[in-house]
Amino acid sequence: MKKLNQLLALASVAVALGLSNGQLAAQDQPQQQRPGRGNFDPEQMRQRMMERVREQLEVKSDDEWKVMRLHPQLAHDMLSPIAYLRPALDVPYCHHEKWDGTGYPRGLKGEQIPLAARLFAIVDVWDALRSDRPYRLAWDEAKVRDYLRQQAGTHFDPAIVEAFLVQRQDG
Repeated sequence: MKKLNQLLALASVAVALGLSNGQLAAQDQPQQQRPGRGNFDPEQMRQRMMERVREQLEVKSDDEWKVMRLHPQLAHDMLSPIAYLRPALDVPYCHHEKWDGTGYPRGLKGEQIPLAARLFAIVDVWDALRSDRPYRLAWDEAKVRDYLRQQAGTHFDPAIVEAFLVQRQDG
C-alpha cells in the first residue's frame, strides 16, 4: 500500500508538471534560463515518472482503487506549497470530476468543475485512448471521437467536447 501511495504521488506530480510545462512555455524566457530552475525540464521529468508508474502500478483490489482515488488530494497537498504551480492546481485536483457529478474527489458537477480541469480531462482521455497501453492497443481516431461524444454530458462538458473535436478536425 505504501508503494502504491508513492506511485500515485509521482503520477500526480507528473500530471501537474504536464500542465505547468505548457504554462512555462508561454513565458518569454526559456525555462532553462529561469532563475532557480537550472536545467529542470518538467516535460522530461513528467514522461519519466509516468513510465515508472505505468511499469509498476497494478491495481487489483477495491482497497487499492480507494487509495488510487486519493491521488487528486495528494497532488493538491504536495503541490500547493510550490508558488509557481498554484495556478495549475485545479487540474491535478479536479481532473477526475465528471460533468454529471459522479467523479472524485469532491463529486463536483457541471460548471462547478473548474474550466481548466474540464479541458484537461478531455485531453487526458484522448491521449490515453490514442496511446498503446500494456493492457490494450491504441484506439483509432474515429473510435476515440465516438467515445468522447458518447461521454459528453455524463463524463465531460458537452460544449468542450464539441469544441475539442471541431478543433481536432480543423487543426
